[in-house]
Amino acid sequence: MSTMGQQFLTEHTIAGDTVTSSMSLDEFTFLAGLWQGNGLGGIVEEQWSPPQAGAMIGTFRLIKEGKNIFYEIMELSEKEGQIYLKVKHFTPEFIGWEEKDKYITFPFLVRQNNAFYFNGLTMEIHNKELILYVRMKKKDGTFHEEKFVYEKRW
Repeated sequence: MSTMGQQFLTEHTIAGDTVTSSMSLDEFTFLAGLWQGNGLGGIVEEQWSPPQAGAMIGTFRLIKEGKNIFYEIMELSEKEGQIYLKVKHFTPEFIGWEEKDKYITFPFLVRQNNAFYFNGLTMEIHNKELILYVRMKKKDGTFHEEKFVYEKRW
């Protein structure tokens, strides 16, 4: 993809300038509910609230061998016509990975059919299945793509 200055970072994720899109937060209503599946070598779970007051709030957790590995608190929000996904990570002891006032931001770039492209993260919706692709940095400084496959539970 090279539309509007965007290019693929990994097989399924793109980078580009923030696009003021015609998308509204209401178009992400499909996320509301409980999603469970597989990713990062374990069981993954996300739960999202419906859009309200300009934001959707989500939680994430990774479980391996019956133990919580880490958590995330997420906010999908609309500000000045732009949609952003913000993520903050926590250890099982609920200690933040990022500094107190820091978080990771994925600006929304473009939608193509059932794929929603953020800068470094892609959501694909297929009926009751959600596939997320996230560009992640390795310890050696290179990048790889992680795939998360979820099924909607409610």
